[in-house]
Amino acid sequence: MSPKFWQTPCGEVINSAILLPGGEWVVEASGRHLCLRKLDLNLDQGIASASQKVKVDLFEHPGGWDAGTIECLLAFSEGSYDPLLVVHFHNNGSDNIRVYCIDTQLPSLIQLTTVIPFDEPTVHSIALSRDILSYMAHDLLFAYTIGSSSTDSHKRAVLRFSDRPRMLGIVRFISEQRFVLADQMGVCVVDVPHWDSISEASLHTAPSSRSNIQTVNKPTWVYRFDNETPIIMNPTLPMDRHHSLGMYLHNHGSARSHTFLIRTWDDPARCASPNVHVIDISETSDDHIHSKIILPINCQFVPFGMGLRRSASRGGRLLRSPSFHPPEHDPDGGDLRLVFTSFYVEHRDHGNNDRRWSLESFKTGSVVVPGMGGASQCAFDEISGRVIMTMAGRWYFLVVDV
Repeated sequence: MSPKFWQTPCGEVINSAILLPGGEWVVEASGRHLCLRKLDLNLDQGIASASQKVKVDLFEHPGGWDAGTIECLLAFSEGSYDPLLVVHFHNNGSDNIRVYCIDTQLPSLIQLTTVIPFDEPTVHSIALSRDILSYMAHDLLFAYTIGSSSTDSHKRAVLRFSDRPRMLGIVRFISEQRFVLADQMGVCVVDVPHWDSISEASLHTAPSSRSNIQTVNKPTWVYRFDNETPIIMNPTLPMDRHHSLGMYLHNHGSARSHTFLIRTWDDPARCASPNVHVIDISETSDDHIHSKIILPINCQFVPFGMGLRRSASRGGRLLRSPSFHPPEHDPDGGDLRLVFTSFYVEHRDHGNNDRRWSLESFKTGSVVVPGMGGASQCAFDEISGRVIMTMAGRWYFLVVDV
């Protein structure tokens, strides 16, 4: 690999950052506002400047959200295919989830809706797929249809699993009727029996204990984990974008299926697992397929960004905790080693619709970023292969061809 480096100063402390597909636009979240900016890369001077920049205030009062945490994730609108930004604020047991539509043509950040979750300090596993926002709290999974505009109607489903005293895992909806759940027990497919219509105002208030809770007794199991915990799973993309982004969705017999990759944590060893679980989930049938690939030791790192085609991880050692923060000891000294893994979307067909992935479907490579061993945040765009990172109040923009 022949990486190129650009750097740009950052005017304030950034809590989270997201690279949009293509790597030309970045959304930064601080305790006070969101900022959407386009990065112009000066090849001669190694400087990234912002030719277009838009700021959106998050709070009316000046204190912002400095005492709490802010997390961001990127999704895509099912109807218009616009990028959507989910921003989760958490502070002393109070949670607030907002969804913004990102427009790089104007450019602008338009708030679509705000969801006030269950009023407890246990809201986690927030996801947005197929225009459905989901999160977990205690033993419940909450899901809301948000639509692609602020005027769309909304529905809500609240689910409890009979065999799980506490919900903790990763959720990906592939339709309003079906979602995938990956947790310590394994990977299963769940059909949603019923949705309740709700008003826009209901999104802005915490759901009561009288919410219509549906019990899931018999999910369809795809695979059972043995001493593994899922830590990252590629997102769900709009159906019409699957083909252009590399066949994330394909025909499986008479029904379409969606491919997901899952990286896991080895619980007994307390380090990243070498296993990559590949699952093909049917939209309508129960004919799902699981494959497992065991990666070599130079790929056994926790990715901080992963799609279906590529992932990016911090290298240097096997991580001792599933965290993306700098390790306690960096054997590469003051340098940062980034490990990239590339996945071939083509899979082998062994007849009878039986697809199996193999180790030959994966490639790996790494680059060393001098002086960035203490980088506190890294974000990755799998389309461009670009990484953005921050350290000591400055953004460092790295472009890598994987």
